[in-house]
Amino acid sequence: MLTQHASFEEPKSYEDAIVSPYRDDWMTAMQIEHDSLVSNQVWRLLNRPTNKNVIKCKWVYKVKHDANGKFDKFKARLVAKGFTQKQGIDYNETFSPVVRH
Repeated sequence: MLTQHASFEEPKSYEDAIVSPYRDDWMTAMQIEHDSLVSNQVWRLLNRPTNKNVIKCKWVYKVKHDANGKFDKFKARLVAKGFTQKQGIDYNETFSPVVRH
């Protein structure tokens, strides 16, 4: 694991992450994200209905730095490709939590 600021490009895809010199660090970050999603019961595994669209996902990678700009940790997030959804087919309404003052 890095202990100081590193200047390198963050992976743009899973394929980039697994061939990166920091492969083990990215794999650990992905495992942490996966474990968090499972422990928070974000999804449940089902058989795919033949008449339903499956929304794909992708990994997003960031190198986090502390307030002094020093390396803090590798962060991986699994995000849905929501732009592939079609209103009335994949969803009927949208919701965005907004604070009202």
